[in-house]
Amino acid sequence: MLTTQEPFVQKEWELVTKWAEQKLVSEQTFGLIHYDFELDNLCWQNEKVSILDFDDCVNHWYVADIAYSLRELSEYDVDLENQFVQAFIRGYTQETELDMSLLKDLKWFMRMHNIVTFATLLRTVDIQESPDDPEWLIHLREDLLGYIEEYRASFKKRVTEN
Repeated sequence: MLTTQEPFVQKEWELVTKWAEQKLVSEQTFGLIHYDFELDNLCWQNEKVSILDFDDCVNHWYVADIAYSLRELSEYDVDLENQFVQAFIRGYTQETELDMSLLKDLKWFMRMHNIVTFATLLRTVDIQESPDDPEWLIHLREDLLGYIEEYRASFKKRVTEN
C-alpha cells in the first residue's frame, strides 16, 4: 500500500498494523462500511435522509466508520460523553450492531485512516506535470501536496510520542 520509504511513515504504518492485528474480526465487529460518512454525503428530503457516495466502501471494523465520521470533532481524541457523539452512536447502532469496547480505540482507527489517506494522496499526485496543465489542476496539486506534508508532520509527531 505504501510506496514511500520515509522512516516516520513506515514506523506509523508498523504501529498501526501491529495494533490492528490484535483486533477481533467477527460478524459483530467487521463488515462493509461507507468509510466516507460525512455531511456532504447525506441527502435530506423532508424527514428522510439518504446516504450518497459509496465509492470508498470497504470491509473494515464498524467503529472505523464512526471514527471517520466524527473526525471533525478532534484530530484523535473524541469525547464519548459528548451528547452529539452519543446521539450519533445511538443512531448508528439502530442500523448496525456495534462492539462498544472498540470505541476506546477511535484514535487508532483515525491513525489507520490517516495512513490510507496519505497513501491515496501520494498516488493522486504521482502524475507527470505538464506546462499545459490547467490552472485549477496546478492549484489542486499544490493543495494536495500541502495535505501530504501535514500528514508527514503528524506521523512524525505521533511516532516520536510513542
